[in-house]
Amino acid sequence: MAVITNIRNNKILLFFVIGTAMVLFVLSELFNPGAGGAVSRNIGEVAGQEITAKEFEQKVQDRIAQYKENTGQLTLPAELSDQIRDQVWTEIEEEHVLIKPAQALGLGVSAAELNNLIFGQNPHQIIKQNFTDPKTGQFNPQQVRQVMNTLLEDDEKSHQWINLEQSIKKDRAVSKYYGLLQKGLYVTKAQKNQEQLYQNTKAKIAYTLKRYTDVLDTDVSYTEAELKDYYQNNKQKQAFKQTQEERSISYVSFPIQATAEDSAENFKNMATLKEKFLTTTADTAFVQSYANKTKQIKYATKKTIAPELDSVVFSMQNGQVRGPIYDPLSGAYNLVKLLEVKFGPDSVKASHILIPIQNADTATAQLKADSLIAVAKSGTPFAILAMQHSQDQGTKDKGGDLGWFQEGQMLKSLNDACFNGKKGDVVSVISNYGLHIVNITEQTQATEKRLIAQVDRYIQPSKYTQEEAYNKASAFSINTENDAAAFDTKANEMGMRQADRIKKTDKQISGLGEHKELLKWIYTSEKDAVSEPTEFENQIIVAKLSDIRAEGTLDFETMKEFVQTEVIKAKKAEKIKAMQNGSNLSAIANAWQSSVDTAQSISFSSFSIPGIGNEFAVIGGVFSMQKNQAVKTIPGEFGVYAVEVLDLVSEETPARFSATQSSYQRRLSTEALKALKESAGVEDMRLDF
Repeated sequence: MAVITNIRNNKILLFFVIGTAMVLFVLSELFNPGAGGAVSRNIGEVAGQEITAKEFEQKVQDRIAQYKENTGQLTLPAELSDQIRDQVWTEIEEEHVLIKPAQALGLGVSAAELNNLIFGQNPHQIIKQNFTDPKTGQFNPQQVRQVMNTLLEDDEKSHQWINLEQSIKKDRAVSKYYGLLQKGLYVTKAQKNQEQLYQNTKAKIAYTLKRYTDVLDTDVSYTEAELKDYYQNNKQKQAFKQTQEERSISYVSFPIQATAEDSAENFKNMATLKEKFLTTTADTAFVQSYANKTKQIKYATKKTIAPELDSVVFSMQNGQVRGPIYDPLSGAYNLVKLLEVKFGPDSVKASHILIPIQNADTATAQLKADSLIAVAKSGTPFAILAMQHSQDQGTKDKGGDLGWFQEGQMLKSLNDACFNGKKGDVVSVISNYGLHIVNITEQTQATEKRLIAQVDRYIQPSKYTQEEAYNKASAFSINTENDAAAFDTKANEMGMRQADRIKKTDKQISGLGEHKELLKWIYTSEKDAVSEPTEFENQIIVAKLSDIRAEGTLDFETMKEFVQTEVIKAKKAEKIKAMQNGSNLSAIANAWQSSVDTAQSISFSSFSIPGIGNEFAVIGGVFSMQKNQAVKTIPGEFGVYAVEVLDLVSEETPARFSATQSSYQRRLSTEALKALKESAGVEDMRLDF
């Protein structure tokens, strides 16, 4: 009360302070918009050009609106919206790193050239795809002009044609740009000869191998200084380069699983629901409202019903409700109501002829159906009539054959006609697709069938169970948020997991799935930071940012484990060489306690030794040797090799000049775009939005 009294006594001062704060806030936004924090309004940067969130979002919404207009869809699934966003971003990248540079070189498209690409004898691929008759394969330029005039005369649709022209112009400019680059690619005679040498010269070798794994790690030693020396001498190699930032997390999962108490509560709720199910007369609506998965009323036979339910269903009386019955396969409790008992075929084979109903004129369609039924009953094969008159493109070529099907698998009108009729019947029924003439060709022997309404409810974790899992995760997060070592210790006890090499542009986290908020946390946190509890579908996780691999040359600590492996291999190679006793393969193999093997038809471009794997250094060493030269010792990827070249054979084959040049040109577009992006600099900050 004393506080409230003080507020009342000083309310004029209070209003003054609040008013002043509001004015200062408005002024700060007016003169320095966005200064309320270091929040960037840019979604990325390409080739020094800032891409604003507003600009990007406008392009996305325009593309979504265009897609909706073209497809007639009112809403888009999230996955498709994400695909459109990625597509727009890719186009923005290409606009700044490819199309604008092409235009700067004067690689435009003139009005005459554009006209030829649209109406000429060899039109652009976009035009061909949209204006070629699929039946005749003929391109019709008059149809193109007609569509163009129609769109341009409509103010609301003119943008469609303008966008089409822009797409053609951009694609043509890019083609010219790549054409210039391709003309600059030339394979010299020296390159051709070298390529022929690599491809055509085959070596037969004898070798013995002492694997690094044959030497214990404890048999070699190294110092920290040696590790750092190796790093300094090799950090310029590709293995030490990071082309795109990657981050890794360690995490602990707290599963949200239903308990025995949850199962008991679910059983209790189903028992209550059973009373309502027994008295309702709107069984279809009841099933639709309360069932989790099985949302249809259907006929069941002993072959088609779950084993847990068959003995129950086939001992019930009409109108009776049984359950709750637990199904271990689905993990659900079931209520079953028997609505009808009948005898009929288990499966039916039938054919049909589909007759469309034009302008709701059912009478005309029925007259045609009656005529065809009369022709069929007079002896004309039904299959011939179906091939001539059916409009069902999926079955007409098969004589209208629908194959075998069980009750409930077809449209209701077809289903009822087939299962209530008898073999040989030819009848007509109506569906949403039109009028069907149905011919029942085969039926299985009649069996007992029961019409059941089924309500299944999965056992869900209760609110208390979910809160308990969250509380455990929250306590773990709080107790380890400032202590990375404590996180590792406790997480290892609980079964710590890893998700490695996560890129900023990734859609999913390995082992966890899609979670944009966690991805954002990963790329806005510092190393060893511990996350708050993050909920997935059936679990809550707490993560630690365990590693950051920044773009560029990786530092010593990041690469230390890799460096240790390489230094140990080098030390083992020295030790293996020291074991060598003698100069011929047999003596060396005896000293190494290994065997002598041979490998044939090895080429310089093969990179590998059969049965072992890629050994670049060894293959290179082989082709620096001469036939019958003294044995050469070469450290490889898997161990140390002692090699002797038994034979070198040069095979005569046609020149591969054009093939080599073509392979370079095929790679050009992908490699050029990649190089242009790297050169221009692309910063993608979409995750922040």
